[in-house]
Amino acid sequence: MNGHPTIQIVIDSREQTPLDFTGLDCTTEVGCVKVLDYQLKGDVNEDGTPRWAVERKSLPDFVGSITGRKEIQDREFAKIRMARRVFDKGWPIIYVVETDFYSLLPERRCPCVHPRASMRCRDCGGKATAYCACVQPRPMRKCEFCGGCGVIGYNYDRRKIGAPFLFHQISVMEIQYGVHIDYAHNALGAACKVELQLRRRWELLQIGVKK
Repeated sequence: MNGHPTIQIVIDSREQTPLDFTGLDCTTEVGCVKVLDYQLKGDVNEDGTPRWAVERKSLPDFVGSITGRKEIQDREFAKIRMARRVFDKGWPIIYVVETDFYSLLPERRCPCVHPRASMRCRDCGGKATAYCACVQPRPMRKCEFCGGCGVIGYNYDRRKIGAPFLFHQISVMEIQYGVHIDYAHNALGAACKVELQLRRRWELLQIGVKK
């Protein structure tokens, strides 16, 4: 769209809901990405493993993969170790997660929620005169954080874990395994960030730079 060269992205066939790259300077095809989810076409080792790729996670998938049953956690960290072995030396392992970091905090009321009067109240006519009984805590409908629901954060009660354990697992990923987690607000943001990361990889390969 902006005169950038078009890059070719391979989407792993195991992706149940692949990202939509419409409008970005890239073409896509479904194939076998042996490690992680998205890679440049042809950017593979002799055994077919990618020389570099990007992992994409939805919020439930991300939380479940690193805080779920032991076998699920083991499988996720085994994938990270595999990526570390087969990727070009010095290249980071990147996870693009479809959430904002504050959404990983424990569930709580959004700051946009504050007392408001009912515009249809027969007593105050929406003016909340003398603190009318119609005044109730209500969120902003167009709040960019809660989207109008009045609640932000993750409900850990249903998973029987707490936020400290999730943050511990994230620190293990980042410090012990060198994983960089890139947070995207939604699927569109995730597609943009995956394309951005793979484009940077393509640009460096064009000038012969290997990190």
